[in-house]
Amino acid sequence: MNNRGFTLVEVIIVIIIVAVLGTILAPEAFKVIERSKISTDISNLKTLNKVTPFYAYEMKKEEDIFEGFEDDDSKIEELFEKGFLDKIIKPKVKDSLFIWDINTQKWYYISEKASNILSNSYIFSKMKMTDFIFNSWGGGGGSTWSITEKGLYSTGANAADLVFIKNEKSEYVLKTKFQLSEHTSNVGGLGIFFETTLDSSDNNKDTGYILQFDRGFSEIVIRSRVNGSESSSQGAQILARIGSRSTSTIFNTNIPHNSNSDWWQSEKELILSVKPSDTLGKKLISVSLNGEVLLNEFSIDSNINSEDNNAGFRAWNGAPVSVESLNIE
Repeated sequence: MNNRGFTLVEVIIVIIIVAVLGTILAPEAFKVIERSKISTDISNLKTLNKVTPFYAYEMKKEEDIFEGFEDDDSKIEELFEKGFLDKIIKPKVKDSLFIWDINTQKWYYISEKASNILSNSYIFSKMKMTDFIFNSWGGGGGSTWSITEKGLYSTGANAADLVFIKNEKSEYVLKTKFQLSEHTSNVGGLGIFFETTLDSSDNNKDTGYILQFDRGFSEIVIRSRVNGSESSSQGAQILARIGSRSTSTIFNTNIPHNSNSDWWQSEKELILSVKPSDTLGKKLISVSLNGEVLLNEFSIDSNINSEDNNAGFRAWNGAPVSVESLNIE
């Protein structure tokens, strides 16, 4: 029988392989652990906000519930001592805090590390077309989209050619940088999808909402979409038109007519935030463009499950557009 052991070279190769695997897997393992800690902290935050109103009712406090307590730790200890918590809650993530806000009478979770881990940053020039989700109706499939040194680029030749990225969040902020190309007819624009589901059984038809930086309208338009359509016959509708035209429902003199090519074709940073409302089935959206607030806590209907949520883009009327990046926080 041949009972030959491992040679020194074989042992060294195994050590190298293990070291390489460790280098690759260690960061992912760290993220998994940190995400678990974040999930625990968010769950504990919900617990704090759930039990505190009961504490206020029991203690007959109507204004500042924790008046007389100097710091947030002592407020949490008070909830524990009075039997509203089964243990003293402390953040699992390092350098994170549970903070009681006197103005809103609510608990908040402050964590820079959690924000960094939970955010999804996409620099499109570094991505591949296979990283995106496309629809397969109306000539979709990504034929009008490509990756360039400027980012995600569309010729705008087919308004039904839509591109999506998963966004499994119920409360989030979308930040995107984009630029419209020169177009002699002053048409086209960029649409940013949010609170949007895709029907995988029907060619990824989208239902949800879209914000349109709409040069043709000379406005910023918020509208709903149903089954891949923005037609009123499908139940879709325009919710807001922000601009300085007679059609604008929210007047803003800083949004010029589409003949102002310099403004419409300059690089823009758009920020759209979505958060739950106090009303069941409603969410609040806020929009800013290059630092100017255009819309603040505008109410929309939404019962979307976070695991079904998507963000995305569309272009139209043969007007090219480049999208540099998207950040989801």
